[in-house]
Amino acid sequence: MEKSVLSLALALAAARRSHTAVDAAGWEVAVPDIGTAYAVQDAVAATLGWFPGPAPTHWKGGAPNTGSPASYAPLPSEGVQTSPAVRPWSGHFLHTFEAEVAVRVGTSLSATQAASISVANLADVLDGMAVSIELVDSRWQQGTDVAPLLRTADMQVHGALTLGAWQAFTARSASDWAAQTCEVYVDGKPHGDQRSYTGSHPTGDPLWVVPLWLRHVAERHGTVPAGSILTTGSWCGLLRLSAPGTVRTVFPGIGEASLTLN
Repeated sequence: MEKSVLSLALALAAARRSHTAVDAAGWEVAVPDIGTAYAVQDAVAATLGWFPGPAPTHWKGGAPNTGSPASYAPLPSEGVQTSPAVRPWSGHFLHTFEAEVAVRVGTSLSATQAASISVANLADVLDGMAVSIELVDSRWQQGTDVAPLLRTADMQVHGALTLGAWQAFTARSASDWAAQTCEVYVDGKPHGDQRSYTGSHPTGDPLWVVPLWLRHVAERHGTVPAGSILTTGSWCGLLRLSAPGTVRTVFPGIGEASLTLN
């Protein structure tokens, strides 16, 4: 098979439909750069008919640190649920999750407006903040153990998103985020040996990715619709469920969310 953007998009779309994972061997040549990875995302979304509107309204984003480029993926609304959420265990290749903070845009933004936003003035455009649980999944046979660009092409190995209750967005300082804790429980008990994570976001400030995301969306789609949501990266790394159960994450001062896989 020719290793092209279209052939890869069709293979990933077929994996979602048939629940048969794709062998990543040889596909790196089809995704030489981040722009091509985003083109694959767009082609998968078009093949599956995910985004009929002017722009997707749910996104994931993140970066390993502030010295590395951030990357993003639009999320199909069919996988977005409100906490407490329930999903079938059998409906996913992987059973891994991340605890995150999501933010919501309160007003539509043009590309020019998005370009003027920095972390310092995010309170002008964000109206909400919530705890989120991302179920991380992969259409690759190798799971998440593939080249970063192949993960990005596969919607950043996104499976589903659970959103907790929204609260009004308020600006926070770097020291506020450094003191923020995240607690993770599975079936009411700490996950593994660690229950609490403090100041553990990889970029220090989870809002660091937001202005870059606003520009990404506006440049690609012409606008950032009001109500657009971004989940900003994991505070606990990638954690695995060994059996069906309920994940509950708590960010004191922000809220909580729960997801049951059964």
